[in-house]
Amino acid sequence: MLIRGIQGLVCAAAFAVAPAYAQSPFQFSDAPDQSAPALIAAEQMTYASDGETITAIGDVTIVQGARALSADQITYEVAADRIVATGSVTLIEPGGETLHADRVELTDQLKRAIANQLRIRLSDGSRLVGSTADRISGDRTVLRDAAFTPCKACAEDPDRAPLWRLRARKVEHDEKAKDLIYEDVTLDIAGLPVFYTPYFSHPDPTVKRRTGFLAPDLFFGGEFDAVAQVPYYWSIAPNKDLTFKPLITPKTAPVAAAEYRQLFRNGVINVDASFGVLERTTNSGTKKNDAIRGHGFLDGQFALDDNWRLTLAGAIASDDSYLETFNIDDSDTLRSTINMEGFYGASYVVVGGFAAQDLRENAAQNTTPTALPTVRGSYIGEQGRLGYAYAEGDARALTRNTGTDSQSASANVGWRAPFTTPGGQQIEVTANLRGDVYNVADVNGVTGRDEFIARAHPTATADWRFPLIQQHNWGSVVVEPRVQAVAGPDNARTRNIPNEDAQTVEFDESNFYARDRFPGRDLIDDGQRVDYGVRVTGLLFSGGRAEAFVGQSLAREPGTFAAATDMTGRSSDVVAAATVSPAEYLDLNWRARFAKDNFDIRRQEVSIGAGPDWLRVNAEYIRIDDVNQGPQFIAAREQIKGGFKLKFADNWSVSGSHHRDLDSNEPLLWSASVAYEDECFAVDLAFTSDFASQADGGGRDDSVFLRVRFKHLGGIQTAQGVGGRNGERN
Repeated sequence: MLIRGIQGLVCAAAFAVAPAYAQSPFQFSDAPDQSAPALIAAEQMTYASDGETITAIGDVTIVQGARALSADQITYEVAADRIVATGSVTLIEPGGETLHADRVELTDQLKRAIANQLRIRLSDGSRLVGSTADRISGDRTVLRDAAFTPCKACAEDPDRAPLWRLRARKVEHDEKAKDLIYEDVTLDIAGLPVFYTPYFSHPDPTVKRRTGFLAPDLFFGGEFDAVAQVPYYWSIAPNKDLTFKPLITPKTAPVAAAEYRQLFRNGVINVDASFGVLERTTNSGTKKNDAIRGHGFLDGQFALDDNWRLTLAGAIASDDSYLETFNIDDSDTLRSTINMEGFYGASYVVVGGFAAQDLRENAAQNTTPTALPTVRGSYIGEQGRLGYAYAEGDARALTRNTGTDSQSASANVGWRAPFTTPGGQQIEVTANLRGDVYNVADVNGVTGRDEFIARAHPTATADWRFPLIQQHNWGSVVVEPRVQAVAGPDNARTRNIPNEDAQTVEFDESNFYARDRFPGRDLIDDGQRVDYGVRVTGLLFSGGRAEAFVGQSLAREPGTFAAATDMTGRSSDVVAAATVSPAEYLDLNWRARFAKDNFDIRRQEVSIGAGPDWLRVNAEYIRIDDVNQGPQFIAAREQIKGGFKLKFADNWSVSGSHHRDLDSNEPLLWSASVAYEDECFAVDLAFTSDFASQADGGGRDDSVFLRVRFKHLGGIQTAQGVGGRNGERN
């Protein structure tokens, strides 16, 4: 392509300086438009007396369109049909490619080009050099004694060998197929030969996607001793592709696996799946032969029109350990959803459904519900002088193989009136009416016991806040006291209503001022209460920020929410939180819940990230006392996580992390890695020790990972299992 650019540009320049030859006999598909003017600058222009030779001498520069050519001298021999550019020849292409050569000669109606000491810098920074280059038939260039590398030249020593390069006796660039084809090729790393092959090819840097094999993944150890994955990529069309990636083990037949992707005019879809007949070792140690195992993932989004879109997300696995055994995914729960969403200004509606698969050990999948259909919508009216109306509603049907089924519908309607006093006080009054209906089959798991339940729950809320701002020479401080009163009936009916959406209930600053502090609608936050707290925010002119909050609630008498969060008496626990980020090098987050009587800590979470870009340290600490959260009892636990990443050179880094249970003083996870990455090469060596692996057999799983990537050539990823299950070594 680059030599072709010289052909077209020099040809255009020649005809520009010789008007008698304005009709070019040569045609080049990517040559500059011959009608565009060629701007030529040179210290001297000479014409032979017979008009057959035209020569431009001294700092010759030719510019036509987006191309530019410079040389010490350019000679056009009309009768011999030859153009010769000599002395520091440089061509800059429209795409950013740059060609350097000592001499370029064009003959055979400009179809043949020969260059000496050719040096090409491609648009992505890759470099291709050769002692000679011969362009044949207009679409094939052959370089002799050539080398290719995408690595940058060393700024201090440009002659030093790059980090890696391919050296070959012959390199052919097939512009039609867009391939670089090597003969007698050697891979050099840091100037040292490490690999030789008589033949090698790869796509040229202009290729973004191409059918062929991808970098393999290898894992040694584990239940199957070894797992290899050698993906084959099929570019079906510009908007769709398919990757075959079978999983191969020495103990079983290959596992079929593939990923399909397609981009439509109005959406995108991605399907990833695998299937095989394998043996399986359960976490209890039981072995099963010829088990059908596999998985399926689906993701898709489609814009149906300006207001409606369809979203799909499917995930399923044959068993709770398959995904982690084959390093596909380490999720505890797989969730599948289908939703049709409509957006109309501030209003929203969604119709769909969902299902879940629990992959946690000993989980009872037959009691996990499926919701189909689900409907949810919201409406916000226009703001008037006295406020605005709003409405929310949802409905769902839940079914399960074992246990209670239900169909339910809920609606909230209300009026919200916010206003601000002349002194800056912010007041908001809300009146809300909520209604629910449930049709429950097999109430509390009793077969044949059905019940229809209806309830209504009105609430009124008054919210007052008064932000006070004080300016300083370093920034400003905002102090915002806030008081909210919520009034509703006592003893909201929840008996015989299955609790599906409030299995875990939190009480912290995130839901402190919520009208209903339960996460779903099956339980109702009833009674009358006053929430009071204060938030203090410091804003630095330098961009730093610090924020703290503390609050408590006072109820006329304990209600459903107090019981669900393990609080007794009229006063709630005290919740507090703080965020400190004075500069880019420090982020501190803290939240806690204190017992109201003695201020003992019932829950505390602390996270910190500190350090400059070259040394970043992070730590997390969590402590939870025995507590009821909704219907679930959460046992006390205390855990800590810590990690760091150190960049000790421009391209080198090391990192490590540790997760530990402080109650048992047992590790949960160890990891460490060392990595090198630059513009053309990356390598990562990592070790992990997972003490709670869900892979076949369960227990502890130790592995070493090695990932190597060469730009344009691909790479390889391999893993070695070095630890046995349950702490035993292989």
